Amino acid sequence: MIEGNGHAPRLFLSYSHRNEEWRDRFLDGLRPHVAAGELDVWHDGHISHGEDWLDRIGTEIRRSRFAVLLLTPEFLNSDFIRREELPYIESLWLDSARSSQSLTVFPWVCEACDWQTISLFSEQGSRIQCQPVQGALSSYATSEVEAMLTDWAATLTAPDAAQPGRARTQLLLEDARDAFERGKASLAGKDFRSARTGFEEAERLVPEFAEASYFHALALLGGRRAKKVNRQTITRVEQRLTAAIDARGSFLDYFMLGLFKWDYYQENKLRMPAPNTEQLLEVAASEAVLATFSQDLLEETFRYTPWIDSPVTRWLNAEG
Repeated sequence: MIEGNGHAPRLFLSYSHRNEEWRDRFLDGLRPHVAAGELDVWHDGHISHGEDWLDRIGTEIRRSRFAVLLLTPEFLNSDFIRREELPYIESLWLDSARSSQSLTVFPWVCEACDWQTISLFSEQGSRIQCQPVQGALSSYATSEVEAMLTDWAATLTAPDAAQPGRARTQLLLEDARDAFERGKASLAGKDFRSARTGFEEAERLVPEFAEASYFHALALLGGRRAKKVNRQTITRVEQRLTAAIDARGSFLDYFMLGLFKWDYYQENKLRMPAPNTEQLLEVAASEAVLATFSQDLLEETFRYTPWIDSPVTRWLNAEG
């Protein structure tokens, strides 16, 4: 059994007990780095008799910098892995993209299996790339597998691995920007449903993506005035613009939220929840927020939503 030194980066190995031969092959590939004190490897063979199995595994996943998944039909058919380990690993993977705690996931297709059914690899999931990208390890000669594992193990202790979350975070940002651009293209074509899908994906990948939240609000209105949508829609519009305010707090974030709330609540003679339009415009008029005003963004905004002749827009003209 491989033992680490407790100070090196920890690697959590997830596998089916029916595939211990694959576990042992990976352990053999990692052994030189463990012996050199460069890596600490943990798997459930370290659990002592009588320990709380689930609690210990959760603790070790949280302590790990790397998680390796040995994908096989038996792995996918394990209720414990599918219901307990994988959802927890996925949640930590996503959370680590925006925190100081990093978890890098390495899925290896050891034997041909329907690994696409795991949400980590699905179209709506995190798009983690499985290794090897062509075929399963079982389709390669033993010497080729050993060479692949040796080369891969060396990357874990390379200088860039000191900050394993960096490459993943960059990938998330790039994917979020791509989704955002798809949303913008759909919005320009008045395909509001596709636009919402693009912006939703961008926000899921990067929750603090203010631009995505802002244009998501416009897509939710679907080219209509706020007063003509239902309560559920205006609530979602408010949530998206509030998210934009929380992320960047620009002039138009406050102004458009004030305008849409006035148009929906005032025009429909409904009680307006706080913050009301007057309060939002007061913040928008503050020196720091007013300095973020963008004429280009204003003009773009009103390509997607009707200009309303109202006290709010007249206020804007007076301020301008």
